[in-house]
Amino acid sequence: MLAHVLGGDAQTFAATWYTAAGGIVFTQPYTSLFQLALDEAHSRIWGGIHYRFDIEGSQVSCTQVAEYLFDNFMRPAHDD
Repeated sequence: MLAHVLGGDAQTFAATWYTAAGGIVFTQPYTSLFQLALDEAHSRIWGGIHYRFDIEGSQVSCTQVAEYLFDNFMRPAHDD
């Protein structure tokens, strides 16, 4: 959905992870939204929360849901 809203997957940004106290643990630069999504998906596999087939299926279905919602429900904001 973010790729649709922002005009494409190719986005340059950095994600920063923090401790509960607010200290920076790690900052990772990215050049696409999909790279971040893939890292997050892998963390769920490595953490024992999901299996690879869960992630692969989710990538397909979530993309389809986002495309459907964007095409059918997202409307430009208008200044009234």
